[in-house]
Amino acid sequence: MSAPGSFDLGNGFTMQPHFAARGGGNPGNIQMQSQLGLGIQKQLTPSTSVYGNVYSNQTHNLSNNKHQVADGGFNVGIRKQF
Repeated sequence: MSAPGSFDLGNGFTMQPHFAARGGGNPGNIQMQSQLGLGIQKQLTPSTSVYGNVYSNQTHNLSNNKHQVADGGFNVGIRKQF
């Protein structure tokens, strides 16, 4: 069963895109920071799964309309419910 917002890929695999954003600053320097990512998870047993996630962090300055990719990366791991 897929979590809300995730897509069932079959054979116990699910994929979930994710997006988060926040903003702040002052009238001369208003910035929005965002993270865009995509995760894939494989259920191994009812209580154990493995996952991989890739993401990119961006900053957009609304005052001067400049956009930059700050960094990005990936992580992998095992989730175990006790």
